[in-house]
Amino acid sequence: WPGNIRELRNTCERFSQDASGVVDSSLVLRMFQGEKSKIVDDNWSEVVFEKGLNSYIGLIERRAVAEAMKKYDGKVTACIKELKISTSAFYRILNEKMS
Repeated sequence: WPGNIRELRNTCERFSQDASGVVDSSLVLRMFQGEKSKIVDDNWSEVVFEKGLNSYIGLIERRAVAEAMKKYDGKVTACIKELKISTSAFYRILNEKMS
């Protein structure tokens, strides 16, 4: 699942409200049509196979921290709360070198 557990729960609730008892692929596609992550690349598999999974996860973490920093104008506490990570994890990601 591309989001957190809260987003998954909300999506399941939307399914139950919109569906007539049956959730099929067309309903899923309609619900997510136009929704695209800013953080995950379309060519993720190429990057994973070229640089490795840990490198790609690091890239996603750095992008998420950068997006949070933009969203909250550099307010670290707000970023940490939004990302649901520890302070030490936040600074580890922030200080990692781009690979």
